[in-house]
Amino acid sequence: MKVVVIGPGALGTLLAASLAAQADKTDFWLLDHNPERAALLSRQGLILEKDNRKLSYAVKATASPEEISQADNMVNSRVTATDVADGLQQAAKLSHAESVLVTLQNGIGHLKLVNSYKGPPAIALGVTAMGANMVAPGHVRHAGSGLTRIGFSRSANFAKSLLLAQVCNLLNSCGMETVIVDNILDYIWNKLLINAGINALTAIYRCPNGQLLESEETREMLSAAVREGEGHGHKPARGSSCHDP
Repeated sequence: MKVVVIGPGALGTLLAASLAAQADKTDFWLLDHNPERAALLSRQGLILEKDNRKLSYAVKATASPEEISQADNMVNSRVTATDVADGLQQAAKLSHAESVLVTLQNGIGHLKLVNSYKGPPAIALGVTAMGANMVAPGHVRHAGSGLTRIGFSRSANFAKSLLLAQVCNLLNSCGMETVIVDNILDYIWNKLLINAGINALTAIYRCPNGQLLESEETREMLSAAVREGEGHGHKPARGSSCHDP
């Protein structure tokens, strides 16, 4: 199985380092849009700081999809809508008829683009509670563990579902707790509402997330922001998940 991570940002580097640790089990690549940085990462490898340890991993990094050729599974960790569009173009160059791309982004700006895409690859959506801080190119600090959820927003055939299950198993094997859900859009909107309540207030008050709960004023503002977003946004489905009740 050939696996590619697209984008060496904080989350992408965390993913790449975790997968590089499993390189004996899969043919793993890191695809960057920046040729100079890709060359640097190929020379120096990746550094992961986790659990008071600093771990180093060799990685095959490139800015050329042609060098990688066809891949079975891809993970796009780049964050903006422009990045998602570019990631889809790169993924299309890597795909064969049964390839799957898992795209991990915050927000909902990518949904229209993803839903209008006529693959291959088939696109699965995802959200993660994993935390990562970038130290330097190719050097990332693990900032917190959390569940990653992935799933198709529309029906997929057995072959694509099997490939998604392989991605799930691979991520779990490298220490990233991952589940497949039927209702992935609910989790995408839930994370958007959480970010709406937290992100702006931490910037305004210049404080960590947890300090927002220490003041009645900020607690009320946080709740109001979430209620406003809920009132204008997605109405969660009531269907249950087959893998994540």
